[in-house]
Amino acid sequence: MSWWVTVPGGQPLGPVSTESLLRGISAGKVPREALVCRVGDEEWSPLSGIQRFADAFAVRSLDRYVAAHPSDRPPFVEPETVEPRAPRSSAPPRGSAPPSRPRG
Repeated sequence: MSWWVTVPGGQPLGPVSTESLLRGISAGKVPREALVCRVGDEEWSPLSGIQRFADAFAVRSLDRYVAAHPSDRPPFVEPETVEPRAPRSSAPPRGSAPPSRPRG
């Protein structure tokens, strides 16, 4: 799919592919305030209002936060080695018999 892209007060650029827009968002070259219009349409929409692009902005924000706050990352912990155990059985122990029936 191809899009026309602009920022408020700017000139439209394009057509630009969806993949190019996603790469631009990831690289920080496409601002959140950008507006887009699908080629062939007439209505402009906020880029961040389209789910696929909104998700790309969210990932970019998270990546920037993690890069700026490396101490917030949880420490890597080696998984414990657990010795395998035999499964527990719900059967009665060997040699035991069920209770006898009441006589009556």
